[in-house]
Amino acid sequence: MNHTIFAVACAALSKMLRLRSSIFNLIHILWLFTASDIKTILVPVSVFAYGVAPTPDSSHAIQASLWIWLHLLHFNISNQVIGIAEDEQNKSYRPLTSGRITIQHARVLQRVLFAVCIVQSYGYSIQVVFASVALLTLTFAHNELGGHAHFVARNLLNSGGISCFEWGATLVAGSSPHGLDQVAQRAICVNAVIIFTTIHAQDFKDIKGDMVMNRSTLPIMYPRQSRKTILPGLCIWTLLCCKVWEVNYIASFPLALLAIWVGLRFFFLTTMKNDEFSYVLYNIWMVAIYLLPAYWRLGVEKKGLQSRP
Repeated sequence: MNHTIFAVACAALSKMLRLRSSIFNLIHILWLFTASDIKTILVPVSVFAYGVAPTPDSSHAIQASLWIWLHLLHFNISNQVIGIAEDEQNKSYRPLTSGRITIQHARVLQRVLFAVCIVQSYGYSIQVVFASVALLTLTFAHNELGGHAHFVARNLLNSGGISCFEWGATLVAGSSPHGLDQVAQRAICVNAVIIFTTIHAQDFKDIKGDMVMNRSTLPIMYPRQSRKTILPGLCIWTLLCCKVWEVNYIASFPLALLAIWVGLRFFFLTTMKNDEFSYVLYNIWMVAIYLLPAYWRLGVEKKGLQSRP
């Protein structure tokens, strides 16, 4: 009798350990799908959404990040399924190239996530659903329809996709998910143009993989000229954004220095390792740009309200 109880207990413990191992393995796989975009999408857009929301709710900050992450996971699975050859060159640690998950299972996960994203968004408002559907549609156009192959469509879809991330996350981060005020709308529109004109900064470090995928990115088609555009692009946008958001000279100066540093790095330091670090700095610059509307709300808008009779 004691031997039977011991055997049953051991079997139950073994099942629990296998289940625990499977859960941790799944979490690790999901993390690897999105790991490279934590610094480029999840963190910057989370910062933007909470800073620009008309009435930010601290209890919604994590919810906004979760909304971003689920849509990012869906995008990355879709993108990595069609880009295995590219990832073998650039990111061999990813789940598909490392053999942690099959293409068939990844496709099933992608379909499940499509439904999860819609249902999650419906829990907030129809406006959040619109942002989700727009983002999922742009994901399909970018990946399955081949919009990633040419720099014009690629930049447009990247710009539109990130704008949808900002749109949905800002709605979720606020106390009311039913609409955005003019400040939030203006910020999203300004960011969309910035991203369209500068997002090719991400393509320098991925040239080998993009060539395998037969993509026509700006760094591949115009290697020298595209590097020359980063410095003036970042400097011009820094000045314009500081003007739009009424940033004082003291606050503008370090942001301008960062823009100059990033632009000069892209032009003079052209190895893949240097391009990877330059892109990290580009994302830091973007986070700073994302914070400017919050600066306006906390400073200029607040002073304006206080001065009213």
